[in-house]
Amino acid sequence: MYEGHIGHLTDSGFWVAVKSFPNQVAAKPRQLELPTWGGRRKGAGRKPGPRQKVSHRPRPEHVARFPLHVVLRTVEGLPSLRRPDVFAAVRAALAAGGSRFRMRIVHFSVQGNHIHLISEARDALSLTRGTQGLMVRIARAVNRVAERSGRVFDDHYFARELRTPAEVRRAVRYVLDNAMLHAGASPRTDDCASIRPVAAPRTWLLSVGWRRSRAGPLPVNAWSAFEERGPEMTTGESRPATVARFSRPGISKQIPLLACGSEHVSGL
Repeated sequence: MYEGHIGHLTDSGFWVAVKSFPNQVAAKPRQLELPTWGGRRKGAGRKPGPRQKVSHRPRPEHVARFPLHVVLRTVEGLPSLRRPDVFAAVRAALAAGGSRFRMRIVHFSVQGNHIHLISEARDALSLTRGTQGLMVRIARAVNRVAERSGRVFDDHYFARELRTPAEVRRAVRYVLDNAMLHAGASPRTDDCASIRPVAAPRTWLLSVGWRRSRAGPLPVNAWSAFEERGPEMTTGESRPATVARFSRPGISKQIPLLACGSEHVSGL
């Protein structure tokens, strides 16, 4: 309750009364909760699964001089992409859509439930439009052969820039020899991988640099080009610096670490 007045004289000469309420406690200000969307909240975001998905964050800017390793993964329940009729449809889609929107597919490898690509693109927009258009072509071709409808790819495409000759060499070999490396089969060219570039590479890294690198052996499909040249080379040609021994159980074969020359083959 109000107990009385306590006054004091101001500079202007007037008395000011101040009321006192000793039993009253000042209430703390309360923040009102406003409706919001997005942001951190319980149960939000992509649910965890057996395999990590591709991030939905904006992709970084792409520099044209760097090739890319791209991976397309399919949903469960589809027939194997390596089945002859399905692979024929996928290969036709790669040939038709592999050089559009200033994006070029140079090498590819088709596995049972995913596709590896080595590609070039002018910028991030060209990469996005070219790859998404290619995915649409492949999806329609696979659905047509499998006599089904619906989604074909499980997620966004994965893409990683290859910035050095060593990175490009390892990526090209991983893509072209993917079936051999994972299945542990004898060294041989994969029938479901590109034998020659689908489109002629334009970056130095993918046309010359990766062949000069010594980061591991060449892909199997490049061995024949090395063996055909033989030990005798004309003046001015680069000679392999060293030869590594490729070994698996019951297999022993020497393979070149450095390609002969910097030429490359274009076309299908």
